[in-house]
Amino acid sequence: MLRRTPSVLPCAAWSVLTVAGCVPTTLSVDDAVVFGAGTLRLAARAEHETVLGLRAGIGGVAVRFLVHGREVAHDSTDARGRATASCEPPVAPVTEFQAVITDKPPGLQTTGRIFIWTADRPIIAVDIDKTISDTDYDDLILRRRDAESRPLPGATEALDALAADFYIAYVTARPHFLLEKTRRWLADNRFPAGPVVTAPRLRDLVRPGKVKRRTLAALRRDWPNLLIGIGNSEVDAYAYGANGMLTLVLKRSPERWYGEHAIVLPNWEAIGRFFAANRRTLADLDKLRSAIAGETMLLRPVLPWREGES
Repeated sequence: MLRRTPSVLPCAAWSVLTVAGCVPTTLSVDDAVVFGAGTLRLAARAEHETVLGLRAGIGGVAVRFLVHGREVAHDSTDARGRATASCEPPVAPVTEFQAVITDKPPGLQTTGRIFIWTADRPIIAVDIDKTISDTDYDDLILRRRDAESRPLPGATEALDALAADFYIAYVTARPHFLLEKTRRWLADNRFPAGPVVTAPRLRDLVRPGKVKRRTLAALRRDWPNLLIGIGNSEVDAYAYGANGMLTLVLKRSPERWYGEHAIVLPNWEAIGRFFAANRRTLADLDKLRSAIAGETMLLRPVLPWREGES
């Protein structure tokens, strides 16, 4: 899990911030994935906090990326505070990397996660809010730690079972400033480990469908096995469908049409049964692509009726 080391930025060091006075600087990193024989792509952000935990990027910051204490790449942040670099994947198995700022402020560093994924296993994109989390938005946005949001019933257990045959990636429309808090919530609630991908900017909240579609398209270029999506909304169904993915929509009583490509299931128990009934197809890349193309039928198990259901 990402660990952040806060530091204080000297007032005189950044003329661009003099109107704001001394403000804490944060350094955060994206989760890194090595897929198949691909390269290791690393990304970090240097930012300062404004109000309500929101952040503004700091440009021109030199960032070094290290694995096992050895520098493997470096870059300077752009106007949005983002530094990116690529390198050959390490020979020895690794699970972490470090991003370090050496000049302004010196010594600020943080640790990120590396996921090593083979090319023979499908990847599932999982939405977060109202898909796996009954989100308390006040707690999520206003507090340092999201302690009030609760996992939806059966979500943790279902994803734990799926992690035996699939890689899990958490792809959310939440803005980047909630990345660390989201990682912490997933770990606190014992969800299987997987990269967390957020929307890059706060303003992306006004157009979540387009942003999520573009995000998934970029991910699929790097991870061609990203072929299944689980969500709870029209936005999710649109984004998954636009990227040729098998789409599962979590809705107890669907009030609208999500498209011919979408399979609507009422809860995580039903999702678990769906994967169990179709395991041989969904866990096999060739058969999964055939099912997405409509060449193979998928079974939809019927759940037992319970008193009080209509």
